[in-house]
Amino acid sequence: MELFGYRIDRLNLSDAVTHVIELAKTSGFKTVTTLNAMMVAEADRQPWLNEYIRRSALVVADGSGITIALKLVMGERVEKVAGVDLVEALLCQDKVSLFLIGGTPLAHDDMMFDIKRRFNKARIVGTSDGYFGPEDKKKLMVRVAEVSPDVILVGMGVPLQERFINDLRGQLSHGVAIGVGGSFDVVSGKLERAPRWVVDCHLEWAFRGIKQPFRMKKWGFLGRFFLKVAWCLFKFN
Repeated sequence: MELFGYRIDRLNLSDAVTHVIELAKTSGFKTVTTLNAMMVAEADRQPWLNEYIRRSALVVADGSGITIALKLVMGERVEKVAGVDLVEALLCQDKVSLFLIGGTPLAHDDMMFDIKRRFNKARIVGTSDGYFGPEDKKKLMVRVAEVSPDVILVGMGVPLQERFINDLRGQLSHGVAIGVGGSFDVVSGKLERAPRWVVDCHLEWAFRGIKQPFRMKKWGFLGRFFLKVAWCLFKFN
């Protein structure tokens, strides 16, 4: 199905994990997008990000904004596949190798230690923090290419993680890269996940804003996203 011109794959979490593993076993470099309202709003202002989403081998609905928009605009009910749930599910399996990129230099080592301790089944072949200059970025891309992971999880936030993944595209001939935002904070246990009732009420974004007030500075995208949804409702109805 399509929303705002983007193909969205109708998959539940289990199917999405299976599809990522299948993609990782084929040749060529591919991307998976966990689409949310912020990314849609940002892509309107950055054409390269728009193209990035369109080129993705798999696009899942990450975020209540997308699932609600699909229901309102298209009349379709689609299961939410949150990036953090996808990351956790991939860490719980041993069928594909993983390279994890994200976190601040100060917090990275402790975060990755906790992730490896909690998910001892995961085949993690490399990690890096998400803060680097041009030279360190080149070195990191060489490291990733040397270990040739099946899946690269990049948690640097939109659109920095997508820019980095685009750069990787020209360096790797194998692997699936996924931008996962702040998922490592949650799966490491550093940040509390919203209670189930909050998620069910589509208020997880507000819960994270309370826990991480700096996120509120980025909430300007919400108005642009709601206007986009309203325009589609007017256009199609």
